Amino acid sequence: MACDLVNFLVGLQGRAAGSRHALWIRWHLQWRLFRLGCFIQTHAGKVLFLGLLLLSMCCVGLKKAALETSVERLWVEGKGLHSV
Repeated sequence: MACDLVNFLVGLQGRAAGSRHALWIRWHLQWRLFRLGCFIQTHAGKVLFLGLLLLSMCCVGLKKAALETSVERLWVEGKGLHSV
């Protein structure tokens, strides 16, 4: 319901001046971000859960990553990507 109130208040503002293309792009960007904010507001628990899930998956990936410091082991001999 808060999104409907904000939508009403946005409609009360005056007309913007400037390039039509820039105004069109800005309007679409603002509208998409507004709708995204409304979605996040109504589904806050799901968004928080998915964000924490993504963060934990990235942390597990960083923990399992191995850093190779030897230049000889990094070198690829024979057929590589460029010799196709």
